Amino acid sequence: MRRGKYSKYILLGPSILILMATALYPMIFAFIISFRDWRLAYSLTPGEFVGLDNYIRAFTDKGFLNSFLITIEFVLISVPLSMALGLAIALLLQRRTRLSTFTKTLLILPFAVAPALKGYSWRFMLNPSFGIFDAMIDGLIPPAAR
Repeated sequence: MRRGKYSKYILLGPSILILMATALYPMIFAFIISFRDWRLAYSLTPGEFVGLDNYIRAFTDKGFLNSFLITIEFVLISVPLSMALGLAIALLLQRRTRLSTFTKTLLILPFAVAPALKGYSWRFMLNPSFGIFDAMIDGLIPPAAR
C-alpha cells in the first residue's frame, strides 16, 4: 500500500524546524552581529554598526591568519583520516567472526560500565565515615568548632 506523497515531508518537518532553530538561526544572528561593535566586557548589548571594520581587522591580524591556516590544515588532515578510520573499523566489525563479536563487546563495555562505576564512586566519596568529601569538609572546619 502506497503512503501519502507528502508524508515524508510531514515526518521530517519537526526535525528540520529544530535544526533551523538550533543551528541556522544562531549562525545568521552571529553574522548580523559581526557587523557591529560589541565588546562583551563593557556592554551586554551590541554597539553601533561598523560595517566591514571587524572583518578587515581580523584578516589583517597576523594571529588570526595563523589560527585560520592551522584550522584549515587540521580540518583537511583530521576529518578525512577520522572518517576513513571509522569506516574501516565499521567495515571490519560488520563481518561475523568471533573476533568482531569480542571487539564489539569491548567497544560497548565502557558505555555500560560507566554509570554503575560513577554511582559507586559517588557513593564512596559521599560516605560520612570515610568519604573524601567528608574529610575535605572536616579540614575546612577548625578543630575548636567541631
